Amino acid sequence: MALNVVDLASISQVCKSWNKASRDPTLWRKLDLTGLSSSSFKIPMVPKAWKDMQSSIKITQFMKYVLSLSNGNTSCLIFNYYIYLTDVHLISAAERTPNLKRLVLPCSGHLSKLGLHTAMSSWGGLESITITSVIHPKSKGFEYPKQIGEHESFVSCIGKLASFGG
Repeated sequence: MALNVVDLASISQVCKSWNKASRDPTLWRKLDLTGLSSSSFKIPMVPKAWKDMQSSIKITQFMKYVLSLSNGNTSCLIFNYYIYLTDVHLISAAERTPNLKRLVLPCSGHLSKLGLHTAMSSWGGLESITITSVIHPKSKGFEYPKQIGEHESFVSCIGKLASFGG
């Protein structure tokens, strides 16, 4: 039986020995945030979920906590498809995942040119990024392939998923 990220965060708070066990690097190689749709977080399965300020703060705090448990050992980060991703979320994750090799972005959010550049600069070993519609290529002259292309020396696979609906 595998524990999801919510379970790992919960058991880390039981006692000192469980906290120590929850920091095992092998538990954090892949940080799959799709489990945030669990009853603990009640993320609705709709685009732009958690767009309000209170929800954004909650997800930022949770990400900072679980990424502190990972101690920089996360090499794959998969965001919940329905989280509304902002520069704060992405940069916060980038600061805590220096060894990231694979990134999967959610379907909605607002990332600026500076936010994306700051995060990408932190990931010198990034090999793969899956982009959904979180980056809007025609907004204010911002082109995500160009922004990511600045870091093309280490990104070998860029995937673009189609967005259906709103």
